[in-house]
Amino acid sequence: MHYLPSHKKNRNPYIEVLRFAAISFLLIYHSVLIIPHMEYSFITKALQRFGMAGWIGTDLFLVIAGYFCSEQILEFQHVGKSYGSYVLKRFLRIAPPYFLFLTVYLLAGLKLIHYIGLDFQADKVFLPFLFFFSANIPLAFGHWSGIALEGMFSLSLLFQLTLLFGAVLFLVKDSKKILIILLAAEVAAIVLRMNWHSGDLWRMYFFTFSRMDAFIAGILLSRLRHKEPSLRFLQKRRGLLFALASLSAFLVFILTGGLNLSNPLTHQIAYPVLGFFGFAMLNFSADREDSNRVINQIALPGKYSFTLYLIKLPMVYVSVALSGIILPAAGAFPLFVLTFLFVFASAAFFHQFFSFLGKQIPVIVTAK
Repeated sequence: MHYLPSHKKNRNPYIEVLRFAAISFLLIYHSVLIIPHMEYSFITKALQRFGMAGWIGTDLFLVIAGYFCSEQILEFQHVGKSYGSYVLKRFLRIAPPYFLFLTVYLLAGLKLIHYIGLDFQADKVFLPFLFFFSANIPLAFGHWSGIALEGMFSLSLLFQLTLLFGAVLFLVKDSKKILIILLAAEVAAIVLRMNWHSGDLWRMYFFTFSRMDAFIAGILLSRLRHKEPSLRFLQKRRGLLFALASLSAFLVFILTGGLNLSNPLTHQIAYPVLGFFGFAMLNFSADREDSNRVINQIALPGKYSFTLYLIKLPMVYVSVALSGIILPAAGAFPLFVLTFLFVFASAAFFHQFFSFLGKQIPVIVTAK
């Protein structure tokens, strides 16, 4: 078996570029939804057209998360650590900045947002779910946050899928059985979406078992890359796989009217194709060693991806509101650029802040 500890792969600048691309897609998506008058010029029309498909950033993140979930479990099994150790490490990685952000935002951030004129009111059903990594559940049943925290659904998905498939990968050692389970889970997701009707579009988008395609694709890539024959194939044919995945994604983009989430066809065919697209992109990047200064510079914001995930939607609202006060005559495109820069600058600051706090919190992982 081909083995490489996951922490080495995690420093691959090409994977950081993928993370940067994923968060950029999501920022563009949320910006075109929030910034007013995005349709008034050729540039902003183009941004709106392609930006409305920016939710695919979530699927790219889930592919990467699935890949590193599998890689870390293989590493833990290699040194004899337990599932409990794995869960604890993942929890201590995610929980401190997550709960710190929620606390600061709910106690102080909302007051700032109210002060600058945004009337946010928390949905009482949604709020308790935030603290148990299950924010996707009320969203799946029509309860919007009311406080610009819809983006937390993807972190809830990540945590739930990590627990679920982490348990499967620890319990099942046989590679063929793991492959069968992954394929069965993918078929189950497809069948589930097929049996829901057009009124369940948001449920398909938010619900755990109807959005696991990309995570499964990441696990599958990891497992295939730990077998020499399939690893050689993936390395030799990575360009072909990338081309096929890109063509498939483009065709789905056309068929679904730009990956329009109000189109039922998007939910029926897009998720498996986007999982394949993320699979191919990650395979193209996983063992690249030819990075240069440009790649390394683009990769830098990828290190802020988790922080950006936490703050992105509230900070887009704050940026747009502040710009409306300070620069009331600004056009949609300058406002878009300012919002993008503001959110990334905020993420850099909060990333350093979270990193400082993380060093103060003792991280204890059992060796069992």
